[in-house]
Amino acid sequence: MLIRYILAGLLNTFIAFAVYYASVRWLQAPAWLGNLAGIVASILSGFLFSKHFVFNHAARTSYKVVLKYVVTYAAQYVVGTTVIYIFLRFGLSAIEAYIVAVPCMVAVSFILQRYWVFTSRPDAS
Repeated sequence: MLIRYILAGLLNTFIAFAVYYASVRWLQAPAWLGNLAGIVASILSGFLFSKHFVFNHAARTSYKVVLKYVVTYAAQYVVGTTVIYIFLRFGLSAIEAYIVAVPCMVAVSFILQRYWVFTSRPDAS
């Protein structure tokens, strides 16, 4: 499961980073907005990868699962943006700070998805 999560995560991270990079480099958006845009861009593909490829969650998709998934991304955004902000204050570039933040965002996302969103119990809260 962890290997599948890593593979899906690599693709999702690429999607998020591409949007982040385009936002901060080409559109001159602030880092927080670029991070938000990247997360929003990867939510749909990430949900599909996680549900079907990573966790093999066979249960019908309920609004509770979708809501939990979105909350997971909100938590990931808060953690990532906080780490980015801290490392920007230490003098890293927006791109370098994002690279430092990725492992933190990945850890939060995996733990919440594995033990809260895509549990084996139907509609587990």
